[in-house]
Amino acid sequence: MIANPSDLKTEQLNLQTQVIAHLEEALPSYLPGQRWFADKHHQLVAVKVVDLGWFSAGVTSIALCISDVSFADDHSALYFTPVAVDSGQPQTSDLIVTVDYGGSQFFVSDAIESSAFQDWLLKSLATEDEVTTSLGTLSFHKEIAEPELYLALTGRAVKLEQSNSAIFFGDQLIAKIYRRLSAGVNPDIAVGRHLNTISSYADTPKLYGSVEVSNERDNFTLVMFQQQLDNPVDCWTLIGESLARQDYSSAEVGHELGA
Repeated sequence: MIANPSDLKTEQLNLQTQVIAHLEEALPSYLPGQRWFADKHHQLVAVKVVDLGWFSAGVTSIALCISDVSFADDHSALYFTPVAVDSGQPQTSDLIVTVDYGGSQFFVSDAIESSAFQDWLLKSLATEDEVTTSLGTLSFHKEIAEPELYLALTGRAVKLEQSNSAIFFGDQLIAKIYRRLSAGVNPDIAVGRHLNTISSYADTPKLYGSVEVSNERDNFTLVMFQQQLDNPVDCWTLIGESLARQDYSSAEVGHELGA
């Protein structure tokens, strides 16, 4: 017997509703334990999940979610919380919640470690996808037309940053996943675009692209794609090490970068 397509769509919508409901119950205890959660000093009261859309990536479904987090002192914050939904067994180690639906068990995990999510990010950047969501238009912007960089790269999640997450793609690209969202122009994107197109300064990573969601009022940057440099060092570390050696010449690097 062939299933009615409308029945399949109803089942998918019901599952999505269940996943979102379970996430809203699980995230209040999950979020404060994450190193990138920047509001640990506030008492979390509730989480409302805004679903930007579901995308099929083989056996895995990717749910792009933004969580509106409310705190006891009446302030709130938006966090980017994409999840991977797998049946059978979890595909990542960062499990958030399990959902029993239709006689099956679904594992809902942070999507950053999911190879399906990583592959989807690169393919969508390569084709500059654009999707209408409940918050506005989700769009991928490619800054440098080098399509070979987006093909056959394997991603791996790293936990180096406190306030964001990162995915390394081969030894060429880094995707910086912004967790706590701020509306408006993202300085990383603005400066990177300037250095790509206007300035002759070549000692910073190239900006390769970004993922944004925007509407008539707001613009939020979700992801930045950047060149991965060999043995990079930041100016703070460089000057600190030089001062420890009583070598003051490296201060000139700061002047050049500032200019």
